[in-house]
Amino acid sequence: MSAAGVTEVSPPTNRAWVHRRMRGPLLALLATAMLPLADTLAAGPEGEPPSPEAVWEAIKTQHFGSRPIESGEGIITLEAPTRAEEPAFTPIHIGLPAQVLSGARQLSRVLLFVDMNPEPLALELRGGYAGLPATLATRVRVERYSHVRAIAETNEGRLHMAEAFVEASGGCSAPPQARAGEGSVGEMRFSSPLGEGKQVQVSIRHPNASGLQRDPWTHDWIPPHFIRSLAVSHAGQLVFHARTGISMSENPTLRFTLPGNVGVAQLQVDAMDSTGELYQQEWRSSPSAEEE
Repeated sequence: MSAAGVTEVSPPTNRAWVHRRMRGPLLALLATAMLPLADTLAAGPEGEPPSPEAVWEAIKTQHFGSRPIESGEGIITLEAPTRAEEPAFTPIHIGLPAQVLSGARQLSRVLLFVDMNPEPLALELRGGYAGLPATLATRVRVERYSHVRAIAETNEGRLHMAEAFVEASGGCSAPPQARAGEGSVGEMRFSSPLGEGKQVQVSIRHPNASGLQRDPWTHDWIPPHFIRSLAVSHAGQLVFHARTGISMSENPTLRFTLPGNVGVAQLQVDAMDSTGELYQQEWRSSPSAEEE
């Protein structure tokens, strides 16, 4: 058993690129997460990683099978920097036009991928009783030059994609900014940016360790420890649920526009990390924020 409590797997040689990419004492939690993707990649010369095209084809097969992916024009937008100034904190903004959220072709979920990361799926978002948020902004890690893709799935099962190419290096292996033990893990901060009553930002103090980092003080490998899921509720009803992983930045942050008639007077966030630890916090906004 590994330190993460997951049985170690001895992968075939065609998976060797996955393990070299992770470096150090390979942690089964991450290795196991990547094996289904590695299974779909054609083996190349020993030691040679697969091409970006092959990686994307493998991601598509793993998550969507043979279903076609259409243009995201008019359905979903994605904003990302061409060159990431801080690869471990690359800003991403996803937009969903109002007519899509309220029209006949409504969306069931949104997925965010960073193709060339060790774990490409950064975020999967599913709406609650009022549908998906109209906007979502977050920060992700980008390990190497990569396409970043936001894919919206309609209730009919159709897929629509917006994409960007980001130049970055070392985002998943960059050392943490906070020293181990600093602050209270799981502490949450809420705000309403620009005083907008329908827009809320939630930040969770958490190392979100990828398993690819070394402690900058001890130089020991840091075990993976990351937020696995996050749910936002209003008055006891689910607003949205997010499945996340190691591609999210340290101290994960989500800024979103509340859907429909959901107000900000009282929100609750429930987050669970990879150790099974549950963090809960409630936010009550000021009356003025609710009126805006």
